[in-house]
Amino acid sequence: MRAGQDGLTLVELMVGLTIFGIVLASIVKVFAATSAGYTTQNGVADLQQSIRAAVHLMIQEIRMAGFSSISAHRFGVTESEQDRFGFTVDWDDDGLVTESHSGNDRVFHESDLIGYYYDTEAKSLTRVTAEGTERVSRQSLLGGSGDSIQVTGLVFTYYGDEGNEVSLPEDIRSVGVTVTARTPAGITGNVE
Repeated sequence: MRAGQDGLTLVELMVGLTIFGIVLASIVKVFAATSAGYTTQNGVADLQQSIRAAVHLMIQEIRMAGFSSISAHRFGVTESEQDRFGFTVDWDDDGLVTESHSGNDRVFHESDLIGYYYDTEAKSLTRVTAEGTERVSRQSLLGGSGDSIQVTGLVFTYYGDEGNEVSLPEDIRSVGVTVTARTPAGITGNVE
């Protein structure tokens, strides 16, 4: 460059553009990683909250399994499989197992027959009432069609008086519930 002449040479311009490109690529890479982490964390938080809500309902009902102040011998655990749990509760406290409480404003629950199971086709945690009757009703608590969450496993573990695992319905005193599920989390794929 001659003295008193302003401007850049082609070499200086190319060096400047290369440095700018490297800095810009680094910024984009950091932004993409931060954005992916944010999306993943949101997916995990949403999944955990959905599982908590479903399990909370299950816990409330399972704690009442076998309740009746009138006729304890008619109520209790009806099914205790690894991926299925069924029980009866005398919600209206009449001593009878009632298929439907429709029309009874005193009773919030629709039936004394309640069960939970893993629906492998729908990939959902399903609540069923009045199973085996014409008033059967199924509700997906987590997962299923129209839900981005897919339940990948449901395991019930049954415990006796001394905390040991049991298999006979009459020996069950507490129930452990393990739910595994996944949901999409942006470009990172699914989170479990």
